[in-house]
Amino acid sequence: MPLFITILAITIAQLPGLAMRYLPFSKSLELGRKKKLFLYYTAAFIFQHLAVYILVRGDYSNVTLLTYKRLLFLLSTIYVFINIAFIKANLYKHIFIYGMQGGYSLFLHSIVALFVGRISTATPLYIQLSIQTIGYSILFTLFFIPLWKKVSNSIIFNSQLTNDYYWNVIWMIPALAIYSDAMVTMNNQWINSLPQIISRIMTALSLIISWKWITLDFESLENMLYLKNQNKIMNLQTEGILAQAEILRESENHIKICKHDMRHNLGIIRSLIQDKKTEDVLNYIEELDTTMKATKPLVYCKNTIVNSALLVYMTKAKEKNIDVKLELNIPDKLPWNSNDIAILIANAFENAIIASSKQSLDEQEIYISARFYDEKLAIIFKNRFNGEILIGSSGFPTSTEPGHGIGIQSILSIVNKYKASASCTSNNGWFNMTFLFT
Repeated sequence: MPLFITILAITIAQLPGLAMRYLPFSKSLELGRKKKLFLYYTAAFIFQHLAVYILVRGDYSNVTLLTYKRLLFLLSTIYVFINIAFIKANLYKHIFIYGMQGGYSLFLHSIVALFVGRISTATPLYIQLSIQTIGYSILFTLFFIPLWKKVSNSIIFNSQLTNDYYWNVIWMIPALAIYSDAMVTMNNQWINSLPQIISRIMTALSLIISWKWITLDFESLENMLYLKNQNKIMNLQTEGILAQAEILRESENHIKICKHDMRHNLGIIRSLIQDKKTEDVLNYIEELDTTMKATKPLVYCKNTIVNSALLVYMTKAKEKNIDVKLELNIPDKLPWNSNDIAILIANAFENAIIASSKQSLDEQEIYISARFYDEKLAIIFKNRFNGEILIGSSGFPTSTEPGHGIGIQSILSIVNKYKASASCTSNNGWFNMTFLFT
């Protein structure tokens, strides 16, 4: 019985932390995946019982408080690895949340340990461990609902940013805090000294301050990205208007020339008709028609904002002699904000132009397809690229230089905002970006 109770005290103490690490990702998981993940959790819970039983059954007399502390840390990592493997492309977020949860759990354990440490040493260890786990679980339950209401809508969990460089750094803050504290308190005693109490309180305060600081930083980053996107839209529209104005000026000149030459053209046509050269007349009229069509404003799609973005980057592609093929069907009205769709297309187009300009002249080619059907929008970008592509945890290209990759960040923020599907592939010398808005 003491062995069984000890095992339960160790394994059940894992469940509150498991709940805290799961909930931040729960919104992004479909029901089927949630069920599958809970099967993994259940299998891990059973495995932990068996593993702890095998570990201590032959030497139960040597099980100590230090054993309990070490197993709490060790066994929690099993669930963390399950999350990392199952909820992919979030490695540093998993570690960051693990650190924050670990700091919070450590603080709750400390409160209970202050009480348990005053129990007579004559009390069997398995009773002490049971009281510790039960007390910790009660505190967790009491504070969980108000705590989750406070943090569930935090921008840290709901940010549309996916920044590898940022997460690569901040994950260390809570992790280093709790492990440094654990190095001091990972001993065979309950909390029984003022330095230990102060250490736990300072660790908890440092994590609370870090949370607030990171929240403010995320808000600043999102505001900055929003302003950049708005500025880009305004610039695109301005550049589009200027480009259309230039086309209109050219059109006006063409029209003046056509009017001036009208008498000559009619004379040529009259002469050809008199000579009964019907085929030459048709060819001449076709040539005049082509000249007149060249004076029309460029319209790549019906959506004026997206058209402005396409006009700007089509001009830039032509300046670099990059061949661009378009297959577009984007209506004037979309279920999503046209500014966001224009920003996504502009950033993807810009990246394709940059990548294509690095290729040999005969491989500078871009293909863009956008089709709206049945309230869904599918967008495909393809460009030639034979260089090395560094893919980040988001599944999209990332830059090794801080400050770069803002375009990809903007794209991902829009994808996350509308919960769209997005993917990147590279094969046979072609780099592909695919988006599906539903």
